[in-house]
Amino acid sequence: MGFFHLSTFVAAGLLLFSQLASAQQKFYLRSQATDGGPSRFSNLYPSSYHTGAGMSILALTPDRKGSIKSYLKDTRMMADLGTSFPWGWMHGSEGGYGSWAPMNLVAGGGDEGFEIDKYTGGGVRWEGNEWVACDWAYGVTQLFYYAHGHYTPLPCSCAKIKLVPEYNL
Repeated sequence: MGFFHLSTFVAAGLLLFSQLASAQQKFYLRSQATDGGPSRFSNLYPSSYHTGAGMSILALTPDRKGSIKSYLKDTRMMADLGTSFPWGWMHGSEGGYGSWAPMNLVAGGGDEGFEIDKYTGGGVRWEGNEWVACDWAYGVTQLFYYAHGHYTPLPCSCAKIKLVPEYNL
């Protein structure tokens, strides 16, 4: 009888530990202009801008309270939109040889390959690509990725940025 109680206690403890370990630490992401880019692209936060059923673009807004809380699930960047299903970050099509394309939020999974560079302060990285903010379609500042190894000049309405996590929710 004593063994049964001990094993139940240990099993319950392991279950609780695994649930705590899998709990996702949420954060806001704040933009910082890089390479001498315009300051108007700093201190912006990714938000969901609905564009169709199960899909949004990642817009950038100065309103932290109206932005999304993000979290990593393995190597997928996820967004908490307060719904009963997950939303994942996913890149848009480059359109052939293009070097940059929009980032989207999609219901369900999203792309793999995201990480947070905690050692150099580089912020969130995805597959070695860089981030770009553009005053673009929809009348909002929009988040794009800039493909690693491409050096296509950006339009004057864009600037390279980095996305830095803020854990103080």
